Amino acid sequence: VTDFWYARLATTDCNGVPLSLEDVQESTIAITPNPAHDVIQISGLNLSLPLDYAIYNLSGQLVQRGVYHNNDIQIKDLNTGLYLVQIKSAGELLNTVKLVKQ
Repeated sequence: VTDFWYARLATTDCNGVPLSLEDVQESTIAITPNPAHDVIQISGLNLSLPLDYAIYNLSGQLVQRGVYHNNDIQIKDLNTGLYLVQIKSAGELLNTVKLVKQ
């Protein structure tokens, strides 16, 4: 019964990552470049505070996390595919952005 609920009715996984792109809100926050090969940056925010980021594959598995200080985020070790990047500030979720890794 639990698997049915998760597969059929849940809108997020246990970590709060959206399970569909319909749940991703429009925002000025962007990942550049996108699609990306080796490095990405987060843009569209006043980055006076460090941001926490977490990168999830489409299965909801955390594949990378870190703190962003206006520097490059290395993604060269990620496999080619589609990812969701969750961006937080002071523990508050700001947005979830789709990332295409080439």
